[in-house]
Amino acid sequence: MTKEKKENKWQEDPDIEDFLERADAPGTFSEEDDKSFLVAGMSNDKDRDFMKFVKKKKQTKKVLILCTGNSCRSQIADAWLKHFTSNNIEVYSAGTKPEKVNPYSVKVMALEGIDISSNTSNNIDEYKDIEFNFVITVCDNAKEICPVFPSSAKMIHNSFPDPAKAKGTEEELIKVYSEVSFDLKKFMEQFAKDNLKNK
Repeated sequence: MTKEKKENKWQEDPDIEDFLERADAPGTFSEEDDKSFLVAGMSNDKDRDFMKFVKKKKQTKKVLILCTGNSCRSQIADAWLKHFTSNNIEVYSAGTKPEKVNPYSVKVMALEGIDISSNTSNNIDEYKDIEFNFVITVCDNAKEICPVFPSSAKMIHNSFPDPAKAKGTEEELIKVYSEVSFDLKKFMEQFAKDNLKNK
């Protein structure tokens, strides 16, 4: 335990913590930042480890998918975007008025081989301090009341029908949710190709 703490001592340095906060913001890794981590007086091995750590953080893009309830569309979109992207993409979803995850959303994604049964609905306020690269609204209501994020996040909007409004038999409801899922799948796949690194 002592050895592990010693090897990661740079992670506990206040100056490094301050640098990591700046390194976590969207943008490129500059020469100025390059110099700032060297003044920490670390060994060459630690410098290299730290550099790898920071570059990984810099390369990580954060995407927030937003709708009203975070129960249907944003949950499905979240699942598809994670499916189409690699580990250096962090995908979040939230609602302006979160509700319980819709069981039909879980069912249609299960038919696609994607398990979202453990997903939870989250309030957008939970993510107000995160520096997002992209904020995607998938319903008009969410777009209208979407808060202003204190970051350089690019706002993208594409409204999809709310499958929760559908009525009918089990088979009919599955069909409606599947159609919305298919549209979200196409949209998220194209978004990933245009803006993010694919798998």
